[in-house]
Amino acid sequence: MITTAVTSTSTRRCHVMVAASFILLVLAFNGFTRDLIEARIPVKVNAAATVSIQPLADENGTGQVKTVAADTEEMFEILFNAGTSSAQCRGIARNATAAASVRYGRGTILITLQPQTYGNAVISLYSINGKRVLRGALTNSAIANRGLNLSKANVAAGVYLLSIKSNDGNAFSTKVMHNGGRLNINAAFGGDLSSSLNKSANSAATGTWTITTVAAGYVTDIRQFTPEAGLNPVKNITLSAVQNSCEGFTDGTEREHFGRMKPQFCDERDGQKYVYVTIGSHVWMAENLNYDTADGTGSWCYGNNADNCAKYGRLYTWDAAITACPAGWRLPDTADWRDLVNATGDSENAGTKLKSTSGWTNLSGVVMGNGTDELGFSALPGGYYVYGNNFFAQAGAAGWWWSATEYDGTGVRNIWSIYYNMYYGESDVVEDDIDKFFGLSVRCVRDK
Repeated sequence: MITTAVTSTSTRRCHVMVAASFILLVLAFNGFTRDLIEARIPVKVNAAATVSIQPLADENGTGQVKTVAADTEEMFEILFNAGTSSAQCRGIARNATAAASVRYGRGTILITLQPQTYGNAVISLYSINGKRVLRGALTNSAIANRGLNLSKANVAAGVYLLSIKSNDGNAFSTKVMHNGGRLNINAAFGGDLSSSLNKSANSAATGTWTITTVAAGYVTDIRQFTPEAGLNPVKNITLSAVQNSCEGFTDGTEREHFGRMKPQFCDERDGQKYVYVTIGSHVWMAENLNYDTADGTGSWCYGNNADNCAKYGRLYTWDAAITACPAGWRLPDTADWRDLVNATGDSENAGTKLKSTSGWTNLSGVVMGNGTDELGFSALPGGYYVYGNNFFAQAGAAGWWWSATEYDGTGVRNIWSIYYNMYYGESDVVEDDIDKFFGLSVRCVRDK
């Protein structure tokens, strides 16, 4: 459970209780309550489908998801917002435009800050009696690396107060429960938070919503519109059947990919073609999977932009990723990933050797961090997505890939899984664990 208490002060402070393993996003700009207006939207699709009508920004209203029958008009009822009253601060659990993201679990506090709001921030952790336990500064210079890392052993179990303050007065505090032992704080800047903030502010003014229609055997349809109060015109949606362009295709046909010729295979489900490469005893896809899961949930284009799917592939939850690979291919486990790193012959520089020779930037969009791609793996930085929070981050600067191996360090195998990460400012490949509801990239390996 997440409990939020909001206060209005001249320094725009938020006080929030965070439960372990939950995501909390805290928004630090004006704009609080809105009047809700009902809109009724009739939808008719030429095939049995799942239709989702959602606001482009969460604070714009509440959407609806329904399964509709073919050629049958179905009424959707949504609530959208109009008008804004002033407030100094808002604490929310689902918002894509947050200035700060805080996650706590198993002795580690992960913080992502918007650099424009918290460009120079002091991060402190206090016991409930006011004794400072940890303190550090995250400055603009940290954009060039992985940020701030604080750690202290033998921290007593109990409730602690996390405080983040910027030089210009932006601040919030968060209570976290710690079970005792070592406590880590990892803080970094999120490059996409600023653009998301601007995007949300614009969409709040225009009231932009999306209709996403997904049906097995058809191309997914995504369109935008502005709802009106009351009954809206019928949305007639005609889906196009997926054309299986694998007919006549010969497996192994080569095409140029990052400066070298690579063989391809064709995914019979949607006709997409992927290049692949042999590294050691494994055959790996040399680009990220871009298969749209049939139920319309569990995978996304970064920023809900189809161009990013074409560039980076889709981002999948672990539950979707474990079954997403084409027939004859599978999601690699930790043994496969470790074999890949070992094949580079240099674990400290494995990331550099696996990254593509172009496409990498820092969080500000400046080109840096490209690799040598010595093995043809051509890793691209697809970023990540937090399911349920409509929160995308780090595309262009970091790549995150799932493994099939579930994390069992705590015995809770149905919550966490192992992932692999490459970062623009680092030369290695990081192995770590993460909640399964995150959206990460997928590379498939061919069955032996």
